[in-house]
Amino acid sequence: MKNEKLLEKSLQLMAIELQQRSVYLVVIESTLFAIIFVCTVVGNLMIMVVIYKNKSLQTVPSCFVLSLAVSDLTMALFSEPFCFVVLAVSKWPFGFAMCQFNGYLVLSVVCASIQTMAWTAVNRYYRVVKTSQYGRVFTARILKFILASIWIIALLCPCPYFLAGNKFIFIPAKFFCFQHVNSKLFTAFLLIVFVGFPSCVIFFCYFQIFRTVRNHNRDLYQSNSRVNVEEIKITRTLFVIVVMFMLCWTPILVVDLIDTFKGKWSLNRPIYTTYSFLGVISSMVNPLCYGIMNPQFRKGYFKVFTRLFCYKRVSRISQNEMNLSNVTGEVSTQTKKIKPKIHSVLVLKK
Repeated sequence: MKNEKLLEKSLQLMAIELQQRSVYLVVIESTLFAIIFVCTVVGNLMIMVVIYKNKSLQTVPSCFVLSLAVSDLTMALFSEPFCFVVLAVSKWPFGFAMCQFNGYLVLSVVCASIQTMAWTAVNRYYRVVKTSQYGRVFTARILKFILASIWIIALLCPCPYFLAGNKFIFIPAKFFCFQHVNSKLFTAFLLIVFVGFPSCVIFFCYFQIFRTVRNHNRDLYQSNSRVNVEEIKITRTLFVIVVMFMLCWTPILVVDLIDTFKGKWSLNRPIYTTYSFLGVISSMVNPLCYGIMNPQFRKGYFKVFTRLFCYKRVSRISQNEMNLSNVTGEVSTQTKKIKPKIHSVLVLKK
């Protein structure tokens, strides 16, 4: 009982600290968050458009790329707007039900992202290390099952938390709703099942991949090799995505472990603010990595921007032509009206 009162007081102090921010800090945090939000939405939409438009990118690895883009876009569209409003107005104005939705969504999307990366690592493992078995393991039917299982498990991920009678709460220092710090059993379950196991799979697969590439580097880059240079580049790109994800989420994991171990929110607001910003940055960086490291995505981005620019330019020209034709039409109409009058005047003169 005493511990609950201390936790409640801690939340109240965080709420006061959020409300007492200077105008300068409110503007900086809100603006930075808005920029990240726009970049995340635009970038992940670009990934979807490029994959849809480019048939050469409609491959098995791209299905996992698409799944990751969907999870990042879902986070951006259905969670980040709440965070932006909180940063702007310095409180949670959406009520209890939306807080539960926010917490549920955050856990589900993070779970989907980690699982997607784990299956991506497995895909690359079979493509590079177990090449002869790749076609048998990653068939269209099995791929559909894998993608469906990723999202079904992700949607079920927060259910044990609710079934234990827990509720998500608004944490002012993090400016979003999340699990209570005293839910140690669920946190352990989450870390072992949804974080620890997928992370072990990722490390094992990429370790085997890099060992294979190092030991058989010459064979892999020969033209008659089963694994060509393009597959190595794809693997490298996907590994960079994993590294960026880990760089963003490892500090988040450490903060949660510290708070769970101590049974309270023991860190200051700048750390929790950085914690939340790292979470949304991880959804933004993936499209940038694809654009920098993958020439096909880079060309696809360029084509989309070019077509968008050309469409706007053509639309502007068409609008000008329509305006010009309307003016010409009006002049013609006025000329037609004037001609009979001139003719009647000439007749009268005669």
